[in-house]
Amino acid sequence: MVNWTSLAVLAVLLAICLATTNFSIHVDEHFAVQFATTAGVALTAHYAFSMRWIRLSYILGVMALFTWLSIIAADLSFIVASLNLPLQDRNLANLDRILGLDWQAYQAYVYAHPSLIPYLDYGYNCLVTWPALVIPIALSLAHQHVRLQQFVFASILMIVLIVLVSAVVPAMGTYYEYGIAPDLSKLNPSGYVAQIDRLPLVRDGSLRLFNSTSIGGIIAFPSLHAAIPVLSCWALWTFRWIRPLVVTCSADILFATPLFGGHYFIDVFAGILVAAASICAALQVAQLSVRSTSGSNVLTQSATV
Repeated sequence: MVNWTSLAVLAVLLAICLATTNFSIHVDEHFAVQFATTAGVALTAHYAFSMRWIRLSYILGVMALFTWLSIIAADLSFIVASLNLPLQDRNLANLDRILGLDWQAYQAYVYAHPSLIPYLDYGYNCLVTWPALVIPIALSLAHQHVRLQQFVFASILMIVLIVLVSAVVPAMGTYYEYGIAPDLSKLNPSGYVAQIDRLPLVRDGSLRLFNSTSIGGIIAFPSLHAAIPVLSCWALWTFRWIRPLVVTCSADILFATPLFGGHYFIDVFAGILVAAASICAALQVAQLSVRSTSGSNVLTQSATV
């Protein structure tokens, strides 16, 4: 219930932002189909719960929640980016240098070892589907519904934190900062291409209409792609037999993020930190909820006596 309430709060916040700014949503056929399909999945989840098909209910419910969360969060990230605060690319690049990390040397190394590129490409573009698909199925089938709810709440916190931080630390990305045009014949930095296409338009006021083609990732710092594998590792860590696969896939995403997303290394570290903080916060909230429930039960028993 907490997770759906949190999603509802974000939806209300988005509605307020749309009502008080010049942003608007274009309801095209793609959007209508996506919304209707997700609503159907959510209703099916509710029906499954009433029929005691608990595992199916959790799987479908989380899938619907993540679909709506991705839409709402993307819209909110565009709105906060429109504040047009000073770009922080130079500062982020300097932080990399202070840490002794050279993004251009890393790019040159990967280009010199082209056999690495397909694996990095797979990690960046495919494995981010884990939170909305693989993890709900795995945890639900294993009857780990409490951990699944903690994972969903941590994901919501993580996304909210990333959107808020991105408002005050906007950045275009490494290719922009170093004046490098991506060599698409070697590597397609799909995340960066989407960002550099949309972020300038949001900042100068040209893009104010949300539709199925305009929405996409525009956040550099902290990196969402770096946060996702950390959260995924934690969610699936109870499955000992799958730990090597999860760690390997997570490392694949982390190594791919600087190049395919045009991220500074400090973006990656910040994403990891945000994910860790979100997990800790979700666990703390869960503990407080258990204590509150226990306290209520004690009061009820005392009143009965």
